[in-house]
Amino acid sequence: MNKICIVFICMLLVAALLGGCARTLPDKKPNTESGSTSDAGIEQTPTRNESSEQSLTFAVLGSYSCELAQYLSVYSEMNPDVSFHFIENQHQHDENCDESHARQEQNAFVRETCERIKTGELQVDFILYDSLFTGEFVENGLFADMSQSVSIQAFVNNPNLLEGVARLCQYNGKIIGVPLSISYSGYMVNDSLLAAIGAEVPSTDWNYDDLYDIARAIDTHNETAETKGYLFAPTHAEHQYINILRGLHHNEEAKPIINTPAFTDYMRKAKKIVEMGLCDYPSHTDHDHNHDHDHESDDAPRSDVLFTEVSYNDLHGYDAERFQNKHIIPIQTAAGNSPLASSVLIAMSAAPVHSTLAESFIAGFLSEEYQYAHAFEMQLYADTEKYDMIATYDEGVKKWIQVATKHCVPLYLSREAWTWANTVELPRGNSDNIDFARWAESVQAEAELFFK
Repeated sequence: MNKICIVFICMLLVAALLGGCARTLPDKKPNTESGSTSDAGIEQTPTRNESSEQSLTFAVLGSYSCELAQYLSVYSEMNPDVSFHFIENQHQHDENCDESHARQEQNAFVRETCERIKTGELQVDFILYDSLFTGEFVENGLFADMSQSVSIQAFVNNPNLLEGVARLCQYNGKIIGVPLSISYSGYMVNDSLLAAIGAEVPSTDWNYDDLYDIARAIDTHNETAETKGYLFAPTHAEHQYINILRGLHHNEEAKPIINTPAFTDYMRKAKKIVEMGLCDYPSHTDHDHNHDHDHESDDAPRSDVLFTEVSYNDLHGYDAERFQNKHIIPIQTAAGNSPLASSVLIAMSAAPVHSTLAESFIAGFLSEEYQYAHAFEMQLYADTEKYDMIATYDEGVKKWIQVATKHCVPLYLSREAWTWANTVELPRGNSDNIDFARWAESVQAEAELFFK
């Protein structure tokens, strides 16, 4: 099953679920103060329902999840008397819309909705959010401490839980949600090219020093090789040059470490790798058509590219055959930091409308019985062979999931820090002439404004 099929299925699931919600909403007139029922029949501003209707209300304050859509479909078949309400941003598409405007609109919606939940004007059972912004929601007191739930405690203490999953659920010693999706990156290794350049790659922990050594090995190989080798495909060039997030600590208390010898060394080596031309893989049309990789699909691993980046949350959008006899390694780190992970989490509201129903809903989703039979975007439990989908993948993929989940840690930022990190001006010029230390000192001062 390819990526397009997965996305299409998810859209169909969501459409079907929302259609079902529309049919089971209580018969009530729209609230003229804060909007109305959308075209899809999603009530935008539900208040506490005192009737006997069984319903659950979700505030979508981050990314949606196809895993949730899948569970709602299964759950609805078993519980046809339960309806679902979704509070989400109704994005206005017009000629003035761009990425910046859409981001501002979403941020405004999140802050307004948080305030309404905090004051009790809006009452919900669940909050869906991106783990990156956990601190914002915790500070607003929106979440129940799920560690008080017997079923949630059983989940995080389950000896069969995949190592590292529990870490993604916790913040300051409290359980503040459970994953609906998990995202981290890895590299699928071209073992033939690796052997040709006479290099090795580690299976777990590695950093930019290791990557730089591998890059130099490819550079030396290219001096005499008939076919030039590349480190990454071109879409990864800027990403591999610098990622400011790698200079930020992975907890809510520590300060950034951009202005350190380790991080400036990372910057210098990343720039040198780009200057070697190892990220400038030509497009299909630039190749002699006698080359075998011209017949590969656009997203297929290249025979002369060492690392093809894959994302865990996109993994199951590919056919399992893509990964046969391949091995995947976690993405390299910088300045001694652990690899980053992000997730879409679902948390119980601090004041759920239907607490008992909400807790049983979460317990059903987390059950091994459900996960093994229906999960298709993430793995929560260690027994890979019991998963209908994951069991079809090569042993290399299964090993990578275990290693990456074990070592990855969440990064917590404010929305302001996230916006800043994506707009930092990178140093320009030749690596031998750039004053990386001066640049890092300036950026460090800016970064620390977001970590007081």
